Amino acid sequence: MSDTDKFEINISSQPTIGIGATNTDFKIKAKTGLSAGTYTPTITVTDENGKTYTATVTLKVEQKQLTGLGISGLDSTWVYGTTKTPTATGVDDLGADGYEIIYSKKDSSGNYANIGNKLPILVGEYKATLSVKKIQIIQQVKLVLILKSHQLLHQ
Repeated sequence: MSDTDKFEINISSQPTIGIGATNTDFKIKAKTGLSAGTYTPTITVTDENGKTYTATVTLKVEQKQLTGLGISGLDSTWVYGTTKTPTATGVDDLGADGYEIIYSKKDSSGNYANIGNKLPILVGEYKATLSVKKIQIIQQVKLVLILKSHQLLHQ
């Protein structure tokens, strides 16, 4: 596949495609950090006899729509010395590195100052924010590889 800096093909093993059959083992994934947009890479397949087939495909990468985002496990009042376990909700598809919970402490002027992603341990007023990192998904991808018997006979 061209554009290997933007996409990767995920397959668990060397696929076998029967003559006239359809294979759906190929999964195309946008690499982390790829901007939304339309891309047209070329996919090249070589059969066991060394014959090469190419196809240009259109891959549309769009921002993923997330629903149900929030933080559970934190009450509006948190008694000093008690244990809380904040949990991000609505982030199941993101993976552990796709989000983080950031804490801010209210200062004497009423503004909140970022204190990072470590759970607060000092008395004070805090704000917890769920921060979602850049994400993307590929939509409208259809990759079907079909080798017909007449193609194999003309090698």
